[in-house]
Amino acid sequence: PYYLLTALALAAVGVGFFIRSMRQRDPVMEVWAPLLSNPNPVLISAGRPLQAAGEPPEAPNISIADHILRPEFRVSITTLDAIANIVGYLKTFQKPFRIHEANSNTLADLHERPVVLVTGNDNKWTVLLLKPLRFHFVQQGQFSYIDDEQNPAFRGWSVDFPKPLSEQTADYAIVGRFYSPTTGGPVIVVAGISSNGTEAAGEFIVSPKDLAMLEKLAPSGGVKRNFEAVLKVEVVGGNTGATTVVASQFW
Repeated sequence: PYYLLTALALAAVGVGFFIRSMRQRDPVMEVWAPLLSNPNPVLISAGRPLQAAGEPPEAPNISIADHILRPEFRVSITTLDAIANIVGYLKTFQKPFRIHEANSNTLADLHERPVVLVTGNDNKWTVLLLKPLRFHFVQQGQFSYIDDEQNPAFRGWSVDFPKPLSEQTADYAIVGRFYSPTTGGPVIVVAGISSNGTEAAGEFIVSPKDLAMLEKLAPSGGVKRNFEAVLKVEVVGGNTGATTVVASQFW
């Protein structure tokens, strides 16, 4: 009987520990829950460089090689890295998804579907859906920055694209999850001003450590709430480095 009671006591402790562990908050799951629970497949809408001003439209008889080499048909490795992180997380839950090029998407494609928007100014839907929110992207010629509606004169979260790559020390990105009245569904944004920011945002949005850091800045409800966060991304020699949350908004 003594050994039986001991075994039962140890089993009870084990069950209690298991229940407590299951009750621990998982910030990644809390961010992704509205998309995972939606019955529709997730639409990953990724932007890519737009046709340069003054560039002639594609000729009807263009060759396969010339078609592939046009700038607007390229996707950077850093963007692919962000998409790979998102896809890897969705596959963990066997959540169906589709990857589309943002410029080919219509509002009907996004309507009432869970959506992940990848890249910033290269993605028309990122620009449109973030515009009413506190943090959003602004492009002025070759100077791009993240605008803060509460401090509209601030231009510190920016990238000056004509600047030599060797002199770039930081990029900036927006990560967010919110319900969009425009699409009628949950939206996650993974978007940098340049490619390093997008790559870092793609890692951030599936990282328990990074999202736990963001959750510490949140009011009651944590990352279950709608949120936006601005990330500063260290850049050394064109490579993506550490990420810091420099501003956030929860509602």
